[in-house]
Amino acid sequence: MLRLVLPTSLLLVCLIFILTSCNPDSSDPRSSIDDQGRIRITDRTGESWDITYAIQELGFQIHEFGHGLGRDAIQPLIDPTVLNPGAPGYPHEHELFQMIGVALEGASRGYSIRRLIRHEVVNDSLGETAFVATY
Repeated sequence: MLRLVLPTSLLLVCLIFILTSCNPDSSDPRSSIDDQGRIRITDRTGESWDITYAIQELGFQIHEFGHGLGRDAIQPLIDPTVLNPGAPGYPHEHELFQMIGVALEGASRGYSIRRLIRHEVVNDSLGETAFVATY
């Protein structure tokens, strides 16, 4: 019979790890309850967000929140340059790629998914109408 002998301190560390990892609410330093009893999470920039309603009324769990990158962490495309056919960077006639398109007031504009992967949001306008497109 094989008998494994571990130091008491190692067993104690393992036990503490197991007990604290069973409850994600108490082990996550980014979540807390404030003086008014509101449940809050803190993003990577240190900004705090009240998630009480989501937890108490909608049934979310704290571990379901990713805590986010923080406000304005991903820069939007603002009034991007429009490329016309034949311009440098304009896709070739037979090139295939994914796009998000917007059509307003008889005008249209397209945004490549390849570019939106890094930005996720476009702030632009067609005619006199400003709009936001998201990916």
